[in-house]
Amino acid sequence: MSASRLNNDYRAFAVPYLEAAWITTPNTSGQAIPANTITTLTLNTVKNDTTSLGLTLSSSILQNLPLGTYYFEAFVVGGNTGVAAIYETTLSLYNETDSAYISGQKIITGGDQATNAILKLNGQFIISSAKNVSLKLLSSTDINIGTRNSTAHGTVSTAGADQRTTLKLWKVA
Repeated sequence: MSASRLNNDYRAFAVPYLEAAWITTPNTSGQAIPANTITTLTLNTVKNDTTSLGLTLSSSILQNLPLGTYYFEAFVVGGNTGVAAIYETTLSLYNETDSAYISGQKIITGGDQATNAILKLNGQFIISSAKNVSLKLLSSTDINIGTRNSTAHGTVSTAGADQRTTLKLWKVA
C-alpha cells in the first residue's frame, strides 16, 4: 500500500476533536470546591480544536457546541482539604442551555486525611441543537482542584504549565 493511500485511509477515521482545559502555572492555588456545593469547574483554554467550528469558552462554559453525537472524556485532579478520610464526589457534564445534566459519575475516595484523587468521566451523548456545556463538581467535603494541603500537583501539559481540569470531545456523527 502506498504512503499516500495509507494517509488517505487514516484520515477517513479521524473525527473532529476538541480539548478544553484549565491550564495554569504550576504554583497557582487550586480551585476551591466547598462541601455540598455544586460548582462549575474552571476551563480557561481551548487547547486543541480540529472541528473548525471556532468554539469558545466564556466563564468556564463551552459555547455553541453544534448538534450531533459526541463521545467525551473529562479528567480532574484534586484532593480534600479537610479531615474527612472518606468522601464522595460527583463529576458531571452539564448542559447549561437547558439546565440539565448530560452525564455524571459518583466517586468514593479516601484513605487518609489528605487524599488525592483523579476523577474521570466518559460517555456519549446526542444533542439536537447547539448547546453550551460545562463540567460540574459536587463533593461531601471541601476539596481543591490542582492542590492538596497547599502542595501543587497535576499533569504537565505545556512547558511551564499545569493542566488540572480537562474536557475532551469527539464529534462522531
